[in-house]
This record gives sequence, C-alpha cells and structure tokens, in this order.
Amino acid sequence: MAYSVLFVCNQNSVRSPMAEILLRQAAAAARAEDRVAAVSAGVYEGAPDPFLPATLEEVGAPAPASPPQDLAATDLSKFDLFVALTHEAEAALKEQVAADKIEFWDTENPSLTRGSRDQIMESYRRVRDALAAQIAARFASELSEP
Repeated sequence: MAYSVLFVCNQNSVRSPMAEILLRQAAAAARAEDRVAAVSAGVYEGAPDPFLPATLEEVGAPAPASPPQDLAATDLSKFDLFVALTHEAEAALKEQVAADKIEFWDTENPSLTRGSRDQIMESYRRVRDALAAQIAARFASELSEP
C-alpha cells in the first residue's frame, strides 16, 4: 500500500495542487508511484488558477486534472500524512486529524503578487522550486528504492 499524502492550502488553487503534482512527478521519476500517493484539497473550494498550468509546464509537469476540492469533500481517513501549506490549513486539519500526522510548511501565496506577467510568473516559480526542494528532502526515503 502506498504512503498517502494530502497537501492542503486555503483554496486548492495554487499551492496544494502544485505540491501534489510535484510529488507525483517525483514519484514517477523515481518509479515509486506504488510507494507514494499524493492528493490535494483546500480549506474551502477555490477556482482554477490561470498561472498554475504554465508554471508546472516549465518543469514538464501536467496541469491539475481535477477542479479545486475542499476538505469537506475529502475522506481524511485515507491519508498517512497531512501537509498544511498555510496557517488556515493547519488550523482546519488540527480540528479533524491527529496533530502528529500534520506537518506545516509555510508557503508563500504567489497569487498575491502584483505587477507584470513576468513578475507574477517569477513568484510562482519561486514557490514551485521551494516546494520541489521540500518534497525531495522530506520524501527522499519514500522515493528511494526499497
């Protein structure tokens, strides 16, 4: 059975789907899809983000396959680990699951960036690259050969 991870942010529009897709991409690259599974949700349901697909495409990752989901529509009993990417997500998870199953990764919200398209994309890239590094470090043992 795969080690299952739920990434949670506020609206499941940018940070949590980005983390989900990056962990799936890392698992595929390590041929560890049978050992690691990733899903994402938001404290509340948001709308698809227009910059996320382009940000993921730059690293050869697919756009989210499903629309944003909220925690209320997610069966939390299926997960081994919950990664909260915002304080709101951490608080919501603490009300629903054991604290020892929650990790908090304070993650910038790139959708708050204002300016040119290049400035906005740079903010999204910064978040993507930080999440990819955290994923590689945190899940190194799950992604390595058994």
